[in-house]
Amino acid sequence: MNILFNKPFIYLLILAVIAVTTPKIVEARGAVAVATTVVTGVAIAVGAVITGGAAVAGFLIAGGAATGFTAGTIAATVIGGLVGLVAGSAIASVIDPHVVGCWLDHHVSKQYADKDCEEEGGIPVVTPSTSGFTINLSANQTCASTGNPVNLNIQYSDINQVTKASINRDGKVIASNLTPPPTTYTDLNLPLQSKYVYQVLAELTDGSGAASNVLELGICSPAIDFKASSPVELPDPIILSWATENADSLMASGDWSGPKQAGTYPYKTEQIYKPRGNYTFTLTATGPGGTASETRNVRVIQVPRCSFTANPTTIILPQFSTLSWSCQYADTCSIDQGIGSVNNISGTKDVRPTKTTTYTLTCDGLDGSRSYQATVNVGFTPKLREVIPR
Repeated sequence: MNILFNKPFIYLLILAVIAVTTPKIVEARGAVAVATTVVTGVAIAVGAVITGGAAVAGFLIAGGAATGFTAGTIAATVIGGLVGLVAGSAIASVIDPHVVGCWLDHHVSKQYADKDCEEEGGIPVVTPSTSGFTINLSANQTCASTGNPVNLNIQYSDINQVTKASINRDGKVIASNLTPPPTTYTDLNLPLQSKYVYQVLAELTDGSGAASNVLELGICSPAIDFKASSPVELPDPIILSWATENADSLMASGDWSGPKQAGTYPYKTEQIYKPRGNYTFTLTATGPGGTASETRNVRVIQVPRCSFTANPTTIILPQFSTLSWSCQYADTCSIDQGIGSVNNISGTKDVRPTKTTTYTLTCDGLDGSRSYQATVNVGFTPKLREVIPR
């Protein structure tokens, strides 16, 4: 190690740092110059140590040390130093001072000091305005998702002071040199990621610039709109309806199972026939923003289902009408107007009311009772009286 890290080698290293960084410092400004000096110096040192060490090792292996330790040390220092400096300079030559400085400005100092960064492909920055100019950035939604646009709202304290504006998402320009400056912007085709960070940058008429607040939108979690009919009366089916957002897949569990179709409106529907009882239906949606579940409880009940009619519905005395009924799920049945208990499955009954009358069939079942009505209208025969003219 003493062969490599000695005073001659260190002197050469310092001279190389000065020689390589001087043109970059002249080219850059402010924080960019500082950043370039630090990064370039580190690059030269690392390159010099690695390649210089390799050169020293090669020299000694080739027999340089055999000519004497002092001579070998000097020769190894010169060879290792020159090789290391050439490698370090090559590494430093590819460093872009604008990109380095812009990155530090944005991520470390949070200042916007070099508007050339946008032209260099880095994060667009502007010289802060001292006039109190402000930009407020907001969105119509609280989260974002792929396949759906993000609608941004931009408010300037004085739009007449703005010559042009740029919009960046996640540190990259997505719209630049917008003239006139926009008050709204729609960002389409979002990439799949966990969050989206927006900022608006403006150049003002006095040559300064302004930056909006940083707006961060997390990715939207899946959402499920799930509906189920309840209670359901036998023999009707259970009707399940659903629609999803921000979901790639949808699974059913509980008293149904398997994959279901994910997607936005209109509703997807499914009919399921179940016997009397209580049932639970669950949907679980999975998407880039996580998972979400919705559960619906459905009760299937057994109550009487009857048809009840009068035929004919209108009579003229002494005619009669026949009441007819047919029932399912009825345990007991009765008809009012003095008729009383009747067969709980089906039957007929002749009636001859003296005036228009409504009959009510009431049946009881396991989960409640139901009533049905039929009306018999009673007409009359006109009476004729002979009138003898005078």
